[in-house]
Amino acid sequence: MSCKTIHISLPIQSIDAEPNWPFLRWLDWLLTLPSVVHYLHNRQRGRRELLELDEHLLDDIGLTREQAQEIANRPFWQ
Repeated sequence: MSCKTIHISLPIQSIDAEPNWPFLRWLDWLLTLPSVVHYLHNRQRGRRELLELDEHLLDDIGLTREQAQEIANRPFWQ
C-alpha cells in the first residue's frame, strides 16, 4: 500500500482589506488592555511601598520623606 500526499491551497484574504481594519484595531486594544492594567497596578503598588520605607532606605535611593509622599499620592495614570 502506498501513501499519497495531497496539497491543498486555500484562498487567503489579504490583511490589508479595508473592512477588517476596525476589527483589528479593536482586537489589538482588547489584547493590550490586560498588560496595561497590570503595568498601572504594579506602578501604583510600588508607589505605595515607598511610604513603607524607613529614612535610611529613602536616603539610599535619594528621596526625602516628602518626595516619597508626593510620588505615592500621584494618580495612577501619571
